[in-house]
Amino acid sequence: MRKSVLFPKSGWIFLFLLATAAGLSFTIKSSVPASAPVAAELTTPPTGGPNIPVYYFPGETKRHLLVISGIHGSEAGGVEVAEMFLQRLQKQDAPKPYFSLIVVPVLFPENLASRLRATPGQPDPNRQMPAVGKDHRFEPRDGCYTDAHQRCMEPEVIFLLNLINHYKPERIASIHGHRNTDTSPAGLLDMMSGGGPSITTDPRPGHEKKDDALALAMALYADSLGVRLPANFLRTGRQTTRYPNETAIKASDGVSLGQWGSRPTPSRQAINVVTVETFGYENSGGGRDPWRWRELDALATTLYNVFMKP
Repeated sequence: MRKSVLFPKSGWIFLFLLATAAGLSFTIKSSVPASAPVAAELTTPPTGGPNIPVYYFPGETKRHLLVISGIHGSEAGGVEVAEMFLQRLQKQDAPKPYFSLIVVPVLFPENLASRLRATPGQPDPNRQMPAVGKDHRFEPRDGCYTDAHQRCMEPEVIFLLNLINHYKPERIASIHGHRNTDTSPAGLLDMMSGGGPSITTDPRPGHEKKDDALALAMALYADSLGVRLPANFLRTGRQTTRYPNETAIKASDGVSLGQWGSRPTPSRQAINVVTVETFGYENSGGGRDPWRWRELDALATTLYNVFMKP
């Protein structure tokens, strides 16, 4: 069933977009001025699906940034960072941002509720991207949209790819959590090849210096606020803004959001994809753990004061 829906605008727009079966369509029919409603079309299949909250904040320009979390349902701390970032944008006295912002605080709400990294029986959602340099497309032979390994993509992943191809963000902040929190000498050695809590980039070809500089600025700022980012190896001879994609153990084979997004496709230019890995998976328990709350809030502050600035 295809229907036209009018979403009111009151400082920010909250869209409940239905992540549907293969062939999800989300089309903005009008521009998104700061003081006008947004007309959108949603394709809603009879089977239904989980509601994915999407927030849109019109900026001074039509250049877009995307902040997303909850790709892995086990990483509740990352979702809390995205929610804290949202709260800053929603304040009555918040200045209008330079970039227009799209925020998806949790892509897989059902997995988050069960603290599942991935949907049972499905590959890692962050390995369900198309082949590098390719757009996602429906494969009639398979009856679904397929990833780089010819596996059917989940509806939430299709939704994300449609969102990216529509808005064409210049930067993406993908917020996760990392279980490798051993900061002993042996643990740090393991982080060199296996990754750990950090802020890293999958840089665009030809823009490595600029994209590395943004990730480093974010890491240094977060570090100054007390955020634990041992896998950045800040102020050491091993300082890095790159995740060890070639050597890190993967839950599934496939292409990640960073690998896919950082290369151009026929539908869009290359994107600077910044990955934020919190120290461990847990959230603050609604503020019951004040130390954890401060650390996650500092990451939200980093997104607000560094990532979203021109």
